[in-house]
Amino acid sequence: MKSCSTSWSPPSGAAQGPCDPVVASGLIGLSLVLPFDLPAVEELGPLLFFLVILTEVIVAPIPGGVIAFVGSAQLGFWTAWPILYAGNVIGSNVLFHLARRFGRPFVERHTKEKQRRKYERALERHPRLLWIPYAFPVFPIDVISALLGVSGLRRRWFLLITLLALPSYTGITALVGARYGHYIPWLNWISLAILILLAAWLLFLVLPGLVRRRRRSRRSGSGAE
Repeated sequence: MKSCSTSWSPPSGAAQGPCDPVVASGLIGLSLVLPFDLPAVEELGPLLFFLVILTEVIVAPIPGGVIAFVGSAQLGFWTAWPILYAGNVIGSNVLFHLARRFGRPFVERHTKEKQRRKYERALERHPRLLWIPYAFPVFPIDVISALLGVSGLRRRWFLLITLLALPSYTGITALVGARYGHYIPWLNWISLAILILLAAWLLFLVLPGLVRRRRRSRRSGSGAE
């Protein structure tokens, strides 16, 4: 049996060392549920983090700050920051496009009414400050992106806002997660729980909903003929 010193070690910026009981138990649990070696999980970590961030911005129920904090604690600042930036830029623009394509019903399905009214009023009163929600990690940019998608804002201006403002937003969240994430116990288990929750959300809620809408659209199309 290999000693702890020669076993798998966590990614750069992770909260614990491999000999810590918390990390050891987390790694044992991961080895039981994953069909591949843990070094492979470490290599896939940045890609998985990007996919989670991208999905979270568009459809997921998990608060983005939690995912960003945990991912930054696991991967470290310099790895997490560009991933957070790319995922948020792409996800925000995809959400903007979907809201522009499907209109108000799409926005109402994916946002809470109280939250929607609050930010609609703020955006109407301060149209020149649209960049602020994308510069500081205190606003729900998914809600704001959807609302801007049904506004009169041009796509190119929205893209420019996200490109220029999100470096600050994502840099702050990555820095906080990388610096203070080691204070969170059971970080590996939290990461695994987020992945499982996100996969369950997509598999049991999002995908069946898309299938049902597809079937309804086909039935309505055939009925019209």
